[in-house]
Amino acid sequence: MASRTKLTDAQTLELYRVALDNAVNQEEIAALMAELGFDAPVIDEGKAL
Repeated sequence: MASRTKLTDAQTLELYRVALDNAVNQEEIAALMAELGFDAPVIDEGKAL
């Protein structure tokens, strides 16, 4: 059985922040996300929430 790490709320939020930044700023990731309907404007809209 895989072990799960215990992350603080702040650590979890930081992981999400980095993932969202990568989804916009890394060309290869951005292209894949856009194919799934998550382009930069959609991600920015989510960040605003």
